[in-house]
Amino acid sequence: MTEAQAEVRKVFGNKGYVEESELPKLKYIDAVIKEILRLHPPLPLLVPRENFETWIIVNAWALGRDRKYWNEAEKFQSQRFLDPSTDYNFKGTNYQYISFGSGRRICPGSSFGYAVVDLAIAKLLYHFDWKLPDGGKHEDLDMEETSGNAASRKNHLCVVPTVVYHP
Repeated sequence: MTEAQAEVRKVFGNKGYVEESELPKLKYIDAVIKEILRLHPPLPLLVPRENFETWIIVNAWALGRDRKYWNEAEKFQSQRFLDPSTDYNFKGTNYQYISFGSGRRICPGSSFGYAVVDLAIAKLLYHFDWKLPDGGKHEDLDMEETSGNAASRKNHLCVVPTVVYHP
């Protein structure tokens, strides 16, 4: 979080607000969002596809954790998306990374959803410092998910915001 927050505050400085037109400058935030979506795709099992003989269900959750494609697949490493030689986009062309599906049936709201998340994270990191209550450590966070059609945390995340003054 420290690195992501430093990037946001460097790009927006003392403006006092986050400007949407400047979001493409947030390369580390982009990498963080991509890593979150790799480990926690919105729909772990993509919408089923049907061919002439059978139904096919793609497990995006398993692809995001497949050791054949990802080094230390279970570990959160946003730096893996900073390498300019890799083009992990949301167009569904890299089949080991298809958080929003691919092909003709890719999620039509992926661009909008990504933009909303990008802006929200940038604003939350720019305007607030965050800590765990009662001196908790990030290593102790329970990241267990529920099972079902949509992925969500099993236990709520409780954090304490502190407003940061920007002159």
